[in-house]
Amino acid sequence: MTGTRLTYRSASRKWRRTTPPHRQVLLALLVFAMFSFFKVWQKTNIDYQYRRNDRLQAELKMLQGENALLQGKIDSLRTEERLTPIATDRLHLILVPKIILQEKNTFEKLTEKLDKMQ
Repeated sequence: MTGTRLTYRSASRKWRRTTPPHRQVLLALLVFAMFSFFKVWQKTNIDYQYRRNDRLQAELKMLQGENALLQGKIDSLRTEERLTPIATDRLHLILVPKIILQEKNTFEKLTEKLDKMQ
C-alpha cells in the first residue's frame, strides 16, 4: 500500500485514505489520453468507411453501365431477323404466315343473319 497516506479527520470520518496529487494528475492524463485515442480512432474509422462507400459507389456505376451494354446485346440477339434463320436452318421449323382476324362491322353481321334466315 505504497502511495497512500492515512490522514486524521473529524469524528464522523475518522480515517480516510487519500491519493497523492501527482497520482490524480497522472490518472486524469491517462483518462484524457484514452479518450483522445478513442475519438481519433473513431474519426479515422468513419473516414475509412466514407472512402470505402465512395469506392463501392463508383464500382456500382461501372457495373450498371456494363449491365446496360450487355442488356443491349441480349436485346439485339432476340430480334426476329436473327431468330428466323436459326429456327429454319438449325431447328428445321417452318415459318407460318400470320393470320389477321378482323371483326365484322354491323352491316356484314346483319347481312350474314339475313342469309341464315333465308
